[in-house]
Amino acid sequence: MGDPAEKTCPDASRRGLRDAPTPLVPPLTEFCQTYIVKKPLGLRITKNTFQVTHIDPNSPLRGLVFLGDTLSALNGKKIKKYETIEQILGEKAERVKMECQHGGFSCSKLLATTIERVHVGTDLDKPAGRIVSRYAVWLRFPDAENHSNSLGLTIKYDSRERLIVADVEPGSLGSIHLSPGDVIKEVNDQPVSSITMFIFNVNKSCVTTKTVKLTLECLAGGQEIHDEALVADDAVDIAVQHLEFLKRGQVDKARPALRTTTPQMGKHARG
Repeated sequence: MGDPAEKTCPDASRRGLRDAPTPLVPPLTEFCQTYIVKKPLGLRITKNTFQVTHIDPNSPLRGLVFLGDTLSALNGKKIKKYETIEQILGEKAERVKMECQHGGFSCSKLLATTIERVHVGTDLDKPAGRIVSRYAVWLRFPDAENHSNSLGLTIKYDSRERLIVADVEPGSLGSIHLSPGDVIKEVNDQPVSSITMFIFNVNKSCVTTKTVKLTLECLAGGQEIHDEALVADDAVDIAVQHLEFLKRGQVDKARPALRTTTPQMGKHARG
């Protein structure tokens, strides 16, 4: 998907100034595609709107149909009742011709590439020495009855109590731009620090605007930000030296911490 369009203030060029570009979400474009696949389809759809709410991992439509898409026709017959779907899929034919109306949409934009900073204490930010990229990801989808896991993401906390993507469901809307290890900084330009806040803001957007904007951070170069503890540089150097000694067999045998002695028998006087 392409990046969102940018707009500037029309009076800026007259004044010789340029306002900061404002990213805009491209309009939702729906289009239909036809697939001929084997049965079973491996899809879960709603009975009223015929929208896809779940895709089985072994579905032949994996990567072709996404959450929020609408099943519009089977074998050239328009779908108006759920019983029509059951009737056509219950036939003995091995394959079925399926017409799907796509409604999901996603796009991303690189905001900045900078050095990661670690929050220390109350008002101090310390550079961590790693180059990270910050992205804005827009995920837009049509109406759906179940918003609990519309994005297909599993969120957890890391050792620094940040929200990170733990797992992404293959074939989901979130799998296009998100990957495990991404750090979630904001939802709809609002900082989030807990899983409860994340779920609330996502569900609210699903019901109201049907568009969710996520601000993410990941290591530059496409590598994941792994959950790791920060240690001092000298501790790392000492550990490396000990590993070298172990490889060369130059480690001295450890001395026992306790030393045992045999008590001597005392001399007894004879009377």
